[in-house]
Amino acid sequence: MAYDYEYMEGYELQPTKSVVLNISHKQRKQEFNNQTFKMGPNDMPSIEKVTHLGIIRITSLKGNMIAYVEENIKKARRSVYILLVGGFHDHNGRDVETMVYLYKIYISPVLLYGLELILPTTSSLTLLENFQKKLLKQILSLPTCVADITVNILTGILPIEAQVHIRALSLLNNICNQPDDSVEKSLTKRQLLIKNDGSSSWFIAIKHMLRKAKGSECTKMRLIRNVCQCAKEEENIEHFILKCESLRIVRNAILHEITTTLNAMGIQFDELSTNEKLQHILDLTPVAKAKKLFPVNVVQIERLTRRLLYQLHIARYKMVCGQ
Repeated sequence: MAYDYEYMEGYELQPTKSVVLNISHKQRKQEFNNQTFKMGPNDMPSIEKVTHLGIIRITSLKGNMIAYVEENIKKARRSVYILLVGGFHDHNGRDVETMVYLYKIYISPVLLYGLELILPTTSSLTLLENFQKKLLKQILSLPTCVADITVNILTGILPIEAQVHIRALSLLNNICNQPDDSVEKSLTKRQLLIKNDGSSSWFIAIKHMLRKAKGSECTKMRLIRNVCQCAKEEENIEHFILKCESLRIVRNAILHEITTTLNAMGIQFDELSTNEKLQHILDLTPVAKAKKLFPVNVVQIERLTRRLLYQLHIARYKMVCGQ
């Protein structure tokens, strides 16, 4: 069909891109390796790996995802190296705000390109998340032992999984806004009608994603207005870590340990200002240098603050999900 169309329209198909890729599936036992496909008089080559529209395709569905994620990480790392010449580094380089902005507009799109179609598994998301966290900590000049949630709070950058979900749901929204007779919308309706919940179809994966993201209308409105789950104040760093009443039980138990430990080091935590308290919790490094704290004491405090932020994050997540 493609060959006939090429002949009628008077153009030539690219031979290097006209190939056959035999996709294997664990639920299908048929073998297609012996089949040959022709384009006119010539046999089309059967290959193991091909790149189409910047997305890597190989014969295994699982391997296809891993290879594509690894390639995205390589491309994002190359983008970082290119920006190094322009001052994308913490020592005598650009200011932190500029570097975070450069990450958002130049590196993040490369890292996440095409992932709304691939929808990576947990292991692949972990690789992407580790790359993002390591790079952002270097941009912020934070030690690797700082709690991961601190990076998201300080930069406002969402975890990789959340960014992929937003892109996938945005793509679905674009499809739903197409005319009813469009190919994309017709395909969506067909897939949702004939595929069961155990299918590996992209549309079924989006269906599961919507179920996970579903919440009460009240919760949605609070999130849109950036109001905390306790419905008392705007949800910012200060409120989340130190003030939210809904998190008081989780907070007080660990915060008491932090206060006691700091008091033993000669730092009266309760007498500090709000900004100073947040500094001690989010990043103790400047305080440790100024107070000349012993490394063992710094490790002890950072272990407690990481646990505090993690427990607050889990408690808030459960409230948002209505658990």
